[in-house]
Amino acid sequence: MVVDITNSLVRPTNILLTLKENNDDNVTITKQLQNARYAFKRSLKGFTIEMQQLMMLVEPDKYVHWSICIETIEVVECI
Repeated sequence: MVVDITNSLVRPTNILLTLKENNDDNVTITKQLQNARYAFKRSLKGFTIEMQQLMMLVEPDKYVHWSICIETIEVVECI
């Protein structure tokens, strides 16, 4: 349920309220909700690091960007 609501771009506080409205016995706390959302978003990204994820999001949408790479070790020096 958290995944479905997260995909709808609902704020975390509203997700928590929705969970509690649907089940009166629900004792979920904000930290548990944040952990679940983080795990879901992490599963979407896979094993890419933040910089790789940024580059994957920038390129398809044709954003103008410049980056400097150290090619011997394939590390982005700056963007």
